[in-house]
Parts: sequence; structure tokens; C-alpha cells
Amino acid sequence: MIKYVWGGVVLFKRIKKICDQKNISISVLAKSTNISPSLFTELKSGRTKTISSKKLNSIAAFLCVSVDYLMGNTDDPTPPSAKKGPSEDDPKERELLTAFRRLNEFGKNKAIENIEDISAINKYTEPLVLIRSAARGGDYQEKWVTQAEADRIQEKINQLPDADNF
Repeated sequence: MIKYVWGGVVLFKRIKKICDQKNISISVLAKSTNISPSLFTELKSGRTKTISSKKLNSIAAFLCVSVDYLMGNTDDPTPPSAKKGPSEDDPKERELLTAFRRLNEFGKNKAIENIEDISAINKYTEPLVLIRSAARGGDYQEKWVTQAEADRIQEKINQLPDADNF
């Protein structure tokens, strides 16, 4: 499982804030997501700053918030699945809608057919997971991948020898 690295206390504060708003205790969250309560204790205390993407996605799904919100990347807790209709802020949706409006009836039917075909392929419909990797100079790189890709990357990382053993 891919580990995200950021301030565990920040993550815990976001989780706690949503739990309080929804009147859910951390113990209920832990039990409902099948996550050990000790993880939340360690996040709260700052003893751990990592969490697997699977656990993070479970928490976000249970609380009906976005992973980006929990990570502190946005102040909008709305999960992507709850955002309805084309967004004026999303250039890809605007571009798609603009192109669709230029089509005649035959073209519109063909476009819908193609989108339905693409929508049936998991690779194009699975939720994406943000992975971060360390880069030189203390920076990091980010990449959006499917959960299956993230798991494959983590497996490769786990097969690498520990730097401490050199």
C-alpha cells in the first residue's frame, strides 16, 4: 500500500472536525472502517505521519469527504462523486461539453456510445489515488494513479533493500 507522508496531526484534526460535525466518535469511525483505533491515537499525537491510501480512502468514503480535504490540499470537503453536472472550474468538462454541442444528432449519439464504452473499462472509472515521491532538494513529485497501480508501485518499493542495510 502506498504511504502518504504529511503531518499526521493535520490529518487527525480534519478527521476529528468532520466526525464532530457528523456526531461520530473516532471509535465508531475506527470500527466502521475496520481501522485500528491506535492509528488515530498515533496520528493525533504526531507519532505517525503516514497512512495507507486504502485506509485514507476508507475514512474519506465513510465520512463522505474528499481525500484532498483530509490531506489539507483543499478546504472543500465535497467528494468528487458528489459534484454534479459540468463544472465551470473544470477545463476538461468545459472542453468536452463545447465539443459535444458542435455535433449533430448522429455525432452526439456516437459520442455517447463511445463514452459508455469507455465507462465500462475499470481503468477509466476507478477512483484515482495521489501518490507522492521524494525528489532531490526536499521537493516531492505527485502523480495520480489507480489504486491497482498504486499497489503495484508499493509492492516494488517493498522489494527494494532498506537504505539502513547499506
